[in-house]
Amino acid sequence: MNYFAIPNYRQAAQDFANLMKAAKDKSADKNARAKSYYQAAALLRSQGLDFTGYEMTPDYNIYGAGYSYLGDAFNTKDIKDKSWISAAEAARAKKSLPDADNRFLHYRWQAVDLAQKAADLLPPKSQAYAAVLCNAAGWVIARDAKTGRALYQRYIKNGTQFEWGTKFGYNCPAPEFDTTAN
Repeated sequence: MNYFAIPNYRQAAQDFANLMKAAKDKSADKNARAKSYYQAAALLRSQGLDFTGYEMTPDYNIYGAGYSYLGDAFNTKDIKDKSWISAAEAARAKKSLPDADNRFLHYRWQAVDLAQKAADLLPPKSQAYAAVLCNAAGWVIARDAKTGRALYQRYIKNGTQFEWGTKFGYNCPAPEFDTTAN
């Protein structure tokens, strides 16, 4: 993890790598692996901008994850006078764009994918299963209602109803992995 010059980013990246290694350890029990997947997901959600975010589009980490501004070299569609951006600069900007399927704060969806892997390893009727899906929905529901609904439908179809389920994606408890039996 020598890539990260800022110590706390380096530590977060190392913690993420360690959690992913534990999550993928097929010799560990499912509950331990699920907990590691979820902890990796939560870390990615909370600090992903720092160690996986793009400095420019789509995340704009350079501005603390703010949106682009009119003068951004990536956003030239509606600007009538583009002469202030050279062809070489426009080409450089275009070449540095992320893949088309990346979106603003893309690491949130990656965190959701990891949380779903955690849920895959948990008993569907457990509190941990429901709480993992609830928290994952909360990470994207404001930007991607379709994914939020899909997580909720998975909870409804497979999980047990909990009183906090009425606030699914908005008011979620921490998963109780220690009380989950495999």
